[in-house]
Amino acid sequence: MSQIWKSKIAYIDLTEKEVITEYIDRQTLKEYLGGRGIGVKLLFDSLPKKIDPLSPDNILIVSVGPLTGIAPLSGRHAIVTKSPLTNTIFDSSAGGFFGAELKRTGYDVLFISGKSEEPCNIFIENENIEFKSSKDLWGLNTKETTSKLKKNGRVMCIGRAGERLIKYANIMNDYYHSAGRGGVGAVMGSKNLKAVVVKGNKKAEIVDYSAYLKAESEMIRLLKASPVLSKGLSNYGTASLVALISYMNIMPTKNFQYSYFESAENISGEAIKDKYTITKKPCYKCF
Repeated sequence: MSQIWKSKIAYIDLTEKEVITEYIDRQTLKEYLGGRGIGVKLLFDSLPKKIDPLSPDNILIVSVGPLTGIAPLSGRHAIVTKSPLTNTIFDSSAGGFFGAELKRTGYDVLFISGKSEEPCNIFIENENIEFKSSKDLWGLNTKETTSKLKKNGRVMCIGRAGERLIKYANIMNDYYHSAGRGGVGAVMGSKNLKAVVVKGNKKAEIVDYSAYLKAESEMIRLLKASPVLSKGLSNYGTASLVALISYMNIMPTKNFQYSYFESAENISGEAIKDKYTITKKPCYKCF
């Protein structure tokens, strides 16, 4: 693991409008590698027992891993919380550019707790973290919110479903990229947090740059050599995998009662592209 990766956390208290920063110890980083791993570890260790997921006691964690914003296909970030839908520890993964931009601020984890008295936004520019009112944005959908805030950086926000605490509400970033399932948007709304905006200019420090370039080159070669990844995903998005996983009998159908869907060809990437006008919106370092 890179000696440079320190995993800096911002503990953000919405109730008191306070921020404390610290670093995670290296042993924990090794044992719980990646945004999802460290996010679940932090939540498990910090979350009070038997709390209401929509209460101020719940915690919303946004985290990235050591390769986020560096390697190909490395734009994803994890959102970890206690789900209001399942009442269990839950994580959601989202693409787009938000994760890579968060990495450039110097933070790897946002540990958001408490509840703001009034609707607010969090603005992060490098080490600086500010709280601002979002009264003028409350009631807007995610596209409207993103359009108003994007001049300040990459935007992660909720819409009306999150504000109304709908238990399956999503969190969106960069207009089109969703952290779905589990109601992470409802948790964000329960904290009166409308949006998080990040902007950074820090470059990744790589210990062995020549080894990194070699690994990156090999990864790109393998990606291009795969017809599914280089042609399927590029042309049809993740829907290109529908026909393949159905053919392999690994498509969950009727709540996992079956592993094959007879009408899979009707919802495949090819079918969607033929029926709708498609505009490519790739994630960070995708191709």
